[in-house]
Amino acid sequence: MTVASVTPVASPPPPAPALRRRLAPLAAILASAVVAEVAVASHLGPAGAAPDLLLVSVAAVAAAAGPEAGAAYGFAAGMAADLLVATPAGCSALAFTAVGWALGRVTVRAPARCALLAGLGGGALVAAATTVVGAAPFPAPAALLRLALGSGIGALLAPPVFAAVRRLAGRP
Repeated sequence: MTVASVTPVASPPPPAPALRRRLAPLAAILASAVVAEVAVASHLGPAGAAPDLLLVSVAAVAAAAGPEAGAAYGFAAGMAADLLVATPAGCSALAFTAVGWALGRVTVRAPARCALLAGLGGGALVAAATTVVGAAPFPAPAALLRLALGSGIGALLAPPVFAAVRRLAGRP
């Protein structure tokens, strides 16, 4: 009787040091944005018009690192937003991914303008996605006005966020 030889299954190689150097700052940015979103942002805006600091961070990462990193970071930030807010899982992730990719592709790098586009576009995409999946009707005009006001506040907060992301991502 012969024993069949068993070949061991090779485990995947550990991530390259360059990949770890790139992921660690993005994870720190995401963790900081989640904490700021929960602890600070919800108290900033008048009449419920709070800025979406996760979308501001998506815009900052997309502007600093390009469309691929912006989309990947947008997906992670969107999943975090879906866990924080009562939206169907994946709606914010889909919207934030699209915002990260689109803002990474455009050449506009002004922090306030990028954050304003991210807030308006991301908020509208989340509202549209939740409407499409049947989780909620499209928001009333008053809710859209709060979205616009919150996006404006997010644009005012954008310059220090963009500067911190550039510093953490190793960009000048």
